[in-house]
Amino acid sequence: MLLETEGYAVRTHKSGEDFLASFERDSQGCLILDLCMPGMGGLEVQAELMKRGSRLPIIFLSGVGDIPATVDAMKAGAEDFLTKPTESSVLVGKVRALVDKAQHDEVLNREGHVLRARLNELTDRERQILGMAISGQSSKAIAQDLGLSQRTVENHRLRINKKLQTGNLLEFYHRAARCGIEMELPGKLN
Repeated sequence: MLLETEGYAVRTHKSGEDFLASFERDSQGCLILDLCMPGMGGLEVQAELMKRGSRLPIIFLSGVGDIPATVDAMKAGAEDFLTKPTESSVLVGKVRALVDKAQHDEVLNREGHVLRARLNELTDRERQILGMAISGQSSKAIAQDLGLSQRTVENHRLRINKKLQTGNLLEFYHRAARCGIEMELPGKLN
């Protein structure tokens, strides 16, 4: 009820097995688990989610938390471990932070897919020129390094901008970096 009054859609489950039976890998939000639940315990549910490749953030909320269980949960990827009773504002704050972070990460993930697809459209020569350009080399310097005319390099840069759908290669590089895309910097084709 607490989370529903904060505007969150809440789904409850009778057991860990019940939750896992309805779990979809693309689920979004935040999962609150207890160590002791009917059937599978929270650590077992967490382990199964990890096997399934889940990125769903987990908060443990338990009245029987001990140091080894807390360490196990955190090592396995739990975002937090709260002991009962917990102040309502603390729980809501943790859920809000995790849901906001998950939504932000999803936006970056989607953007990353788009940017990777655009990068995959580049030829080897265009990738090479892109790397040199974002490292700060001018078209003239790139042309000299590659034995091309400056006009040819500028034409490549125009095609790169068109394929990447950007007017600024450095801005594209920074967007890609925010999405976790590593781009190779200068190197010469053989």
